Amino acid sequence: MSNYAKTILCGLLLAIAAASAGATPIACTATQLAAAKGAMSEAKQGLALAIKGIDDNDPAVHAALGKWFSAVNSSDAQHVRERLVKVSAFTGGATFLCETATTQLGDACAYVDPNQAFVITLGHFFFTAPASGYSSRLGVLAGATKDPKIHGTTEALALAQSAPKSAQGNAGNFEYFVESVIFKL
Repeated sequence: MSNYAKTILCGLLLAIAAASAGATPIACTATQLAAAKGAMSEAKQGLALAIKGIDDNDPAVHAALGKWFSAVNSSDAQHVRERLVKVSAFTGGATFLCETATTQLGDACAYVDPNQAFVITLGHFFFTAPASGYSSRLGVLAGATKDPKIHGTTEALALAQSAPKSAQGNAGNFEYFVESVIFKL
């Protein structure tokens, strides 16, 4: 399956999985937990780099703000920065569970338990996600929220153009923004 197809599938399943009563997540294996913690460490670095870029008025970071959020002024940039700071704080206290498949949903990338804000359940596609580029492991974690909306680069770009304020609240846009910054995409 192509990365694009995985991105679309992950986004759709992520939204459904967060509200679903599917299979009960289980403890991750040592290997899965190491992969998740490594990706979370990289996500935290990516978030810090994005925040610093906004603070330093870095032209590449501001270009990414325009691309993924249609952020055209300092108020927009500050709104995005505030959310990045909140997500960054979340990265230090997150715990992981694993769910490789559900009988109702198939595979999902990752989702935050709506009843336990610091618990991220990882699906099979998380572990097959690339280490860099769009839809990377670190990006999936940087964008993981209780309320995922639109996923997929094409859809996220369209949202930024048609509804910038909605893009500034969309998990996919944050994922692709952080990936743009850290991987210079």
